[in-house]
Amino acid sequence: MTGAGRALRPALLVAAAAAALSGCVDVDAEKARLCRTVLPALEPHGRIVVDTEERDPAVRDVVRIAYSVDAGDGVRRGTLRCAFGGGRLDAGRLDLVAVDLDDRLLGDARLLFLKRFWLGDPEASSEGVRRLELPPADPLVAVPVGPASGYFLQQLMNAAPVGAIYGLLALAYAFVYGLIGRINLAFGEVAVIGAFALVNVLLLSASGLGTIAAVALAVLAAAVAAGAAGAAIGRLVFRPLSTVGHRPFLIATVGVAIAVGEGLRILSGSRDRWMQPILNEPVVLFDGGYRVTATAMQGLEVAVTLSVVAAVIVLMTRTRFGRAWRAVADDPLMSRMLGVDTARIAMATFVVSAALAGVAGALTALHYGHASPYAGLLIGLKALVAALLGGIGSLVGAALGGLLVGLGETLWSAYLPLAHRDIAVLAVLVAVLVFRPNGLFGRTRPTEDTAEARWRRLG
Repeated sequence: MTGAGRALRPALLVAAAAAALSGCVDVDAEKARLCRTVLPALEPHGRIVVDTEERDPAVRDVVRIAYSVDAGDGVRRGTLRCAFGGGRLDAGRLDLVAVDLDDRLLGDARLLFLKRFWLGDPEASSEGVRRLELPPADPLVAVPVGPASGYFLQQLMNAAPVGAIYGLLALAYAFVYGLIGRINLAFGEVAVIGAFALVNVLLLSASGLGTIAAVALAVLAAAVAAGAAGAAIGRLVFRPLSTVGHRPFLIATVGVAIAVGEGLRILSGSRDRWMQPILNEPVVLFDGGYRVTATAMQGLEVAVTLSVVAAVIVLMTRTRFGRAWRAVADDPLMSRMLGVDTARIAMATFVVSAALAGVAGALTALHYGHASPYAGLLIGLKALVAALLGGIGSLVGAALGGLLVGLGETLWSAYLPLAHRDIAVLAVLVAVLVFRPNGLFGRTRPTEDTAEARWRRLG
């Protein structure tokens, strides 16, 4: 197997696992839940046992529930079909438009009363839901886990996509710092550009594409939009600062972050952009004393991150750009004397790092279900903590630092007061800067190899 193949193997394995999780889900969980909630209103007496829940193979956006009810006069079987106003990405995804009980369609008046006085009344519908008995979910892994170990495993599942997002954004920080020795504090806002690009593309392509194709197109659009922003920022802001010290550069990145954030706020109307949950149906992995679940989206987020990291490894080890980048990172002056276009390498680095940040922002929007113009500061600082923890001059170290921060943040939320979580993460930033400025995997540069000297040699 080639080096590129070995680099891509973990991503392919996780992608296969995500596909397996997706294949385990036959029906939209939220649609099935709404359809189940309707059932007690139409079967007002007796215990209701739900036998199966599935998509109707004949009609799009229809959930079919087979059930049995015992009202005291024997067991009777029935079928409930619920039609909804759209697919997974459509605005009308959870709009109940028709109900069919045993091939008898509810009239418009009954449907209106059902939606308003049953589904619209949580107290009434919750009383009915108590009469439902759901089929047990078979775990994918037939290994029982206890409450303590199961809870810990669940936190690891929750931490994986968060750590992947932080690792990808930390990689963007390391990509720039490894070349010029400067920190770009605008990466959080660049990630938000990717998040808004993803949400807008998903909303526009919801009806014309399938879920996976729409997500792939949206992630690609996020990378392109953020990369274009990185090219513009690099040429208009950072390149003119190549002959000045590190303080103007740092202040300029803060200014860029504020400008981008305010621009997004004005364009979005200061409101978050929400989208329908995608591939969020939980699949039971382990059962026993504690049920451990994961979603296909969690696996997809990790698979995308591993694929991007593998692509970066191939880029840095198998391409002319990667060899030139490593040469400039080792000795900018000698690289320039040997004919390397250092200015072009620096500009390409701004573009690639911004694209990485855009993908991280896209995954953040997929994970939390929305894009916010105010999210850039906090996610950017947390990714900076990850980059410094792993070693901001090391690409691999920065990515591993993201995993550590994601794991630590999730475990803190699970076992310690949630209100102090962000304080703890940012306290790590201070501790790393004081006690281990090169991080866990970073390397110390020679004394004469300062950021100012490297930046001027690239000009």
